[in-house]
Amino acid sequence: MELEFLLDKSHRSNRSSQELPNPITISKQNLSAYYCKKHRKGKIVTILKGFNCSDEQIKDLAKDLKKTLGIGGSVKNGEIIFQGNCISKLISILNKQGHNVKNLGK
Repeated sequence: MELEFLLDKSHRSNRSSQELPNPITISKQNLSAYYCKKHRKGKIVTILKGFNCSDEQIKDLAKDLKKTLGIGGSVKNGEIIFQGNCISKLISILNKQGHNVKNLGK
């Protein structure tokens, strides 16, 4: 029985890495994205800010975006902080969802 499960690959989905598994229903937002390394021991992070929704919705969106991009991050003070410089991928994903994302390029 266990062997049948291992051989049956129908439980795996064939989605591209640029699609969110469960798109979060947040109204269209005007967001800002930029990267910075200030106060982070020289490590670059991408910051996404400008949300007009609840903290729970921001946390759910952050969780799905981190899973899609395959990176770590956190939510602090209404901003999503991603590890590394992933602005271009982040902007393309959020634009597909209908959000307006501006690259501040700090």
